[in-house]
Amino acid sequence: MGKSAGIAGGLVAIALLAGFAIRAVVGPEGDERPHQITVSGASSVSSAPDQAIVSMGVRVEGEDPESAFQAKSARVNAVMDSLGDAGIGRDDISTTDLSLDRRVRDRGTPRETVTYIAENRMDVTVRELEKVGEMVDRAVTAGANVVGGVEFRLSDQSGARDEALQKAVNAAREKAETLAEAAGASLGGVVRIEETRSDFDSVVRNQLAPAAFDAAGETKVVPEEVETSVNVLVIWELD
Repeated sequence: MGKSAGIAGGLVAIALLAGFAIRAVVGPEGDERPHQITVSGASSVSSAPDQAIVSMGVRVEGEDPESAFQAKSARVNAVMDSLGDAGIGRDDISTTDLSLDRRVRDRGTPRETVTYIAENRMDVTVRELEKVGEMVDRAVTAGANVVGGVEFRLSDQSGARDEALQKAVNAAREKAETLAEAAGASLGGVVRIEETRSDFDSVVRNQLAPAAFDAAGETKVVPEEVETSVNVLVIWELD
C-alpha cells in the first residue's frame, strides 16, 4: 500500500467526483481489482420543425345557454370552413376543450345579471410553416377570438433521436477512455447500455404577442428549432 495505493485511491475519488464509477470484484487470490466502469453520456440535437400546432378557439357570451352555445357553434363552423378553404383538412383540426359556464354579476342586488359563456378550443396542425400566420389571420377573420400560441415540432422524431443517441454513446465512450487510461487500464466489451432519459418530443411554444404582427396587420410567425435530448448509461469491462 504506499505510494501506488494512494495514487489508485486518488483516481477513484476523482472518478466519483466526475460522475463516473469503477466497480471492483474479488479475484481468485482474494485481491481486489477493478473490472467495470460505468459512465453516463448526454447529447442534444437541434432540428428544423416541419409542422406547427396552432391553439385557437371561440368564446361567446349569451343571456341563456342555448343562444350562447348556438352562437359559439356557428362561429366554430365558420372558422373550420375558412381553414378548410385554405387547405387545412378536418383531420388536422382537433377539439381540445368544450365548455359552458354560468357567470353571475352583482349577485343578490337589483342589478344582478346572469351570463352564459360557451367556449370551444381546438388545435390546428399546419404542415406548411410559411402559412402559419395566414391560417391565424383567416381564423380570426372568420370568428376565432382566442389564440393561445404556436407549437413547432417534428412529425417524425426518429431521425433526430437516433442521431442524439449516437452522440450520447460517443460522449460516454470518450469519458470512459479518459478515465480508464488514467487508471492504467483499457476498455473491453460493453456490459450494458441503457437510455436513462429522452426528451424526443420536445416542443417550442411561441405565444403570439403584439410583436407577432407586422405593419400591414398580418401575423408573422417565425419557426424555432426543436431540441431532441437524450441521456445514456453505459457499462464497459475493463481490461
